[in-house]
Amino acid sequence: MDRLWATFRDDIEIISYNDKYKESSMAAFRASFLANEMVCCGTEVNKCEQAKEDLSLLCLYTAKDGISLLARDKNTGEIVGILFNKIQFPSDEPSYFEHFRDNVCVSKSSKALMSYMIEMDSKVDVFEKYGIDCLVELMFIGVIPQYEKRGIATKLAEVAIDIAKGLKNGKYLDLLPENLKNKRPQLVAALWTSKFSQKVGQNLDFTVLHEEPYTNFVFDGKTFASRIGEMHPFSTLAVKNID
Repeated sequence: MDRLWATFRDDIEIISYNDKYKESSMAAFRASFLANEMVCCGTEVNKCEQAKEDLSLLCLYTAKDGISLLARDKNTGEIVGILFNKIQFPSDEPSYFEHFRDNVCVSKSSKALMSYMIEMDSKVDVFEKYGIDCLVELMFIGVIPQYEKRGIATKLAEVAIDIAKGLKNGKYLDLLPENLKNKRPQLVAALWTSKFSQKVGQNLDFTVLHEEPYTNFVFDGKTFASRIGEMHPFSTLAVKNID
C-alpha cells in the first residue's frame, strides 16, 4: 500500500518513495533534475551517462532514510516529480556527501556536483548557528517537463516540511530505519539552484543564509556560469524553521 500524503489539483498524488517505483522514479529524475538542473549543467552531468548513474545511485541510497517523495499522476500512474530528502546530523567523520563523492562517484562530473553541494553546505554551519543536532535536507527536486509550472515542486517541498515537523514531534517514526528512529529534525535546509527553485523557497518562507554566484565555481576549466547562462546567476543555501 502506498503512503499517500496529499492529492493536488485533483490529479497529482504525493506519495512516499517505494522501491517498486525505482525505475519510474529514476526515469523522472533523469528527465527533470539530471537534464535541466543548473549545477547539472554547470558540471556537465547532463552530458555524462556515468555521472547520471552515480547520482541515481545517490538517490536510491538516500531514499533508505524513508522520507523521500514522489509525485504521481493519479490518472495514468506515471511518476512525474521527485524529491529525495536526507536526514543530516553533525559527525566527526566525513559527511554523507563527502563519503559518497570520495568512495562511490566515478565520474568527474558527479564528483564536481557533490563538491559544489559540500562547499555550499559549508558556507554556514547551520547546526552551530541554530544550536541543533538534526535537520532534513531537501537534496534533489525535479518535475518532468510536461508537468512543469503546475506547482508540483512546491507541493513536494511542502509535504516534506510537514513530514519533518511530524518527525520533530515524534510522529511518522515508522518511516525511518532503525538507525534513525532516535533522530528529531529541527530544521529543513535546501540548496536552491535556479530562479525557479528559489521561488519555491520564497513561497514556503525559507530564509536565505548564503548566496553564491556561479562565476565562483569552475569545472573543467570553465565557470558554471559560462554553461548556465545569465538567467540563473547564483544559488542559495536556505533554511525553514519548523517550530
